[in-house]
Amino acid sequence: MAKFVLYYGPRNEFLKIIPERYYPLETLVKVCDSANAFRKVDFDYVVGYSMSYSSITEGGIQNFCTILDRVDDTLEIVYLQNPPECIKDEIIRSYSKENVEINQYKYRSIGKKQLESINIHFDKEIIGQPKVKKQLLASLYELYCKKNKKAPIIFMFYGPSGVGKTEKAKYLSMLLGGELFRQQLSMYQT
Repeated sequence: MAKFVLYYGPRNEFLKIIPERYYPLETLVKVCDSANAFRKVDFDYVVGYSMSYSSITEGGIQNFCTILDRVDDTLEIVYLQNPPECIKDEIIRSYSKENVEINQYKYRSIGKKQLESINIHFDKEIIGQPKVKKQLLASLYELYCKKNKKAPIIFMFYGPSGVGKTEKAKYLSMLLGGELFRQQLSMYQT
């Protein structure tokens, strides 16, 4: 019987817990869906990343454990990063608690010192943006009060070129001690 490691957190931390050699979740699903579904394939370790679920049909997601049952005798450990809630629920229903391990990455929380630092130093780093500073502090203060520890902090800056969106993101990333993931949405015009 397979063991499941359900990991909720960023990819760079997930990479630290998975084995060096594994089969992608997509490969397992393709083999089980194909005409060769009952051919003997040894899937020792299977790894599913956050993006893996988008390639699985809705029926495959709803019957996830049925797919796994086809190769259950060869599975050792299935590592899943940020699985959809329906997959998590089905795994918990179908397998014993001893075989399911759920790991939650602990995101850094915003502290009072960081809020004070933004209030004091923002105008020196980002020139001519007092309205943005006020909105940013209000949003961060709300997160500080909630003590949000379950998810990463995500900001979306939008506006015309040259107003300082990237500089604000770099400043916040440096100040909050996180990694900056920059997505240039202007590249996705179609």
